[in-house]
Order: sequence, then C-alpha cells, then structure tokens
Amino acid sequence: MKRNSYALIAAGLLLLSGNDLNAQSWRGKHNGLESGISANIVYGEGTNILVGNSAMFSGHPMYYTPDSSTLFNYTSSSLGAVAAIESQVVKCMGHLFVGSSAGIYKSNDMGHTWSIAGTSVTDNLAAYSMYSLNDTLYAGNTLGAYFSTDTGLTWTAIPGYTGSMPVSFLRTGNILFVGGTSTLQYTTDWGTTWQNVTSPSSIVSASVPGLAKLGSNVYAATNNGIYQTTDNGHTWTRVIAKVFSCIKTVDTSILAGTATNGLYQSDHSGTTWTAINTGLPYTGVATYNEINSISCNDNFIMCLASGDSVMYVIGYSDLGLHATPTTTQVTKMEQQQPEVSIFPNPAMNLLTISTLNIQNEKMTINMYDITGRVMKTFACDAASRTNLDVSYLPEGVYYVQMHAGSFSSVKKIVIAR
Repeated sequence: MKRNSYALIAAGLLLLSGNDLNAQSWRGKHNGLESGISANIVYGEGTNILVGNSAMFSGHPMYYTPDSSTLFNYTSSSLGAVAAIESQVVKCMGHLFVGSSAGIYKSNDMGHTWSIAGTSVTDNLAAYSMYSLNDTLYAGNTLGAYFSTDTGLTWTAIPGYTGSMPVSFLRTGNILFVGGTSTLQYTTDWGTTWQNVTSPSSIVSASVPGLAKLGSNVYAATNNGIYQTTDNGHTWTRVIAKVFSCIKTVDTSILAGTATNGLYQSDHSGTTWTAINTGLPYTGVATYNEINSISCNDNFIMCLASGDSVMYVIGYSDLGLHATPTTTQVTKMEQQQPEVSIFPNPAMNLLTISTLNIQNEKMTINMYDITGRVMKTFACDAASRTNLDVSYLPEGVYYVQMHAGSFSSVKKIVIAR
C-alpha cells in the first residue's frame, strides 16, 4: 500500500513538471521571485531564464534560474539594490547585455554576474532600449541612439539620428529602423539620410516600443496598433488596432503584448491576429494587466505582466508552434558568426579589412565622416583581405560600413599621422 502511495506521488510530481510544457493555457510560475518586485523583462536561452525587475527599492535587479523547476536566485552583480532594469536582455558575441537605470551592464556567465559594460556617454545614464545584430550593439537613452562594435567597451552616437528617444531597434540588411517615443525612422545609408514614417496618419507621433521581422516583412508595435511594411519601410499598413507594449517573432508567428487586452498571436502572414489570454492576470471588465515582455527558451514561451512578480509560461504546441533549440541555435550562430577586423587602428595611409564566415562573394563598403557624409563607396571580394588607401583623408574619426547579403557591420576608425 505504501509503495503504491509513493508511486502515485511520483506520478503526480512528473505530471506537474510536465504541465508547463503542454499547458492548455498560460500558467503562472513564481519559483523564488521575491514578492513586491515588478518583473518587466524576461530572457530565455537553452533552459536558462532571466527575469529583470523595474522596482528600484524592492527585491533585486535581476533573477536567474538554470531551468523552470529550480528556484530563481538573484544575481551577484554591481547593478546595486537601487538599479532598475529598463531594456530587454540581448546577446552579442557570446556576452549578455542589459540596460538599467544605472547604465549598460554586461554578463559573461549567462546572467549570474554583471559588470558595467564600458566607459562612454551612456555610463550612469539609464538605457531604455537595446538590440544586437552580428557584432554590433545598439542602445537608446535620453541623449539619442548609440552603437558599439567592441562588445560595449565604447559607444558612439549613430550619425544623423534626430528622432525621439529610441525605445526599439531593428536592422535588416542595410536598413536600420529606430522606433522612438513619438517617431519611427529608418536609414539605408548609415545615417547620411533618415526617412520619417508619416503614413498612415495614425502612426504619426505614435510610440514604438517594439519592432519585429517575420519573413521579409517588418512590424512596428505602437500605442496605436501594429503596422506592417512589405517594401522595406516605404509604405505601412495597420494590421491590428490595440495599444501594444511589446512584440516578438516566435517560429512562424508574431506574439505581441498589449496594455489592457492581453496577448495576441499572428497567423503566418502577420495579418490575422488571435487573443491568447487564458491564464493571464485579469483585472475585470475585459481588462488584463499590461504585457511588458515576451521571450522563449527550449521548453516553452514566457511572458511577464505589469506590476507582477510572476512569470507566465505556455507550451509551443498549444499555440501551434515548434520550438527551435535556442542553445544549439546560439552555439551554431556563434561558431559561424561573421567577423570583420580592420587594422591598424589608428591608421595613417593604409587600412586592411579582413573577413571571416561571410558567405556572399561581394561586399559593399561605405566610408563616412563623423557627420555622416559619404567619403568613399566601393565593392570588394568578401572572402579575402582588402587594402584601402586612406591617404587622401584628413585626420579624424570615420565610420566604415560593410554590407554583404544579410551581414552588415559598422566599425569606427581613426586617421592619425
């Protein structure tokens, strides 16, 4: 009889642990997150999960767990007890980065410990948005839009940006989209010219807290709805009218969180949207807590609701989606990460560009001065070293933008004689 009781208990425990992977609705998980915190950022990779806290004087800034069944623990870091996590966690060149009320922080151990990323104008100034692609980091704060190509050690203003405070970024090919608190702009020539999105009229002055890409289409989540462009930003169409707060591409769909209407999932075309709210915190009168972050790991999809200390999870299959192993994906990406090095830097009369893991045969190189003016444009073989004559350039700071297929990178160089 006792043996049967133990078997029943064991079966029950297995059933509980498996519910998160095959849930029919969102399930709240606390698992060690301190009460009173405001969980506002979630990041998943492999089986790991990080949760950021925006409440400055309650709990700790960042929590982590190696898997969903292990209790969350707060990180050991120099973030301090009064730092609030402000931006999404991003990964660049094997390191994690996050923006906080105390500046930009970096982790080399999957979020267990954090340290200030570097010395720049962003130090000790809140960073409200972060984004990464290839070897470049992007960050936004009250001073403007910045980028770093040395894993956060130094930060430089993106040339020519005149939009509102950046709260989202997306780069696709040679196009950089920047969503602000009241503007949506994009550039195709690294800041030499910027285009303001002014149509339809409902997108003008809208806040753009999130940008995402599904297939070849780009989506802007705004406080007036989600807008889709199928022609690289030239025209935009509103596909759903709600007040949106975050957006993320997961498998063949887009998931987007709203301020009061819960969370929505798109179809494969990104034009039809369905509410998936069962299990999310409900405040009554068809109103849900604001969804402020969405992420996923190898096991399930996660989201956070405003003013809450709970993480909500749902299985991929419940949304008709398939999990992509994030650890395998990240490891493969890092092994095949395109790399570009430019030397010497500072340079006198000659620069050498060396590339690795760039698949396209041809690469376009643009050189800009500090104001964003194009100094030289030419094409070269992406698979070999290229020597650049810079003897005609006066001393100063320049940017070298390299573009080959889906790869794009910007390096800062100095000419000194």
